[in-house]
Amino acid sequence: MRHAAFIELLNQTKQLASEQRKRLVEDLTVPGAVSAEPSAELIPAPAGCPHCGAAGDRLVSWGQSHGLRHYRCRDCGRTFNALTGRALAHLRKREQWPSFPPPVQPTR
Repeated sequence: MRHAAFIELLNQTKQLASEQRKRLVEDLTVPGAVSAEPSAELIPAPAGCPHCGAAGDRLVSWGQSHGLRHYRCRDCGRTFNALTGRALAHLRKREQWPSFPPPVQPTR
């Protein structure tokens, strides 16, 4: 949809009656829908460079790809995302991660 048409649609929603707004919200809300973006608590920001071990203050934001923020290390020059070097790095279907049960914690 073109931006101008989208703005026009948004302006038209302001003219809806209360019942019409409720119906619109119900139609737009999908029960059990999971956000396509992984949540911040699932993917914390890196504390340092996974390649050379430089501290977090040596990292600069380097854009975004596939919904993940990318970083560049000022020391080694390599780029990476928050999942680089972790077990989750090569898993697919990130949008479904929140629906998975939490891992079992070992008892001590």
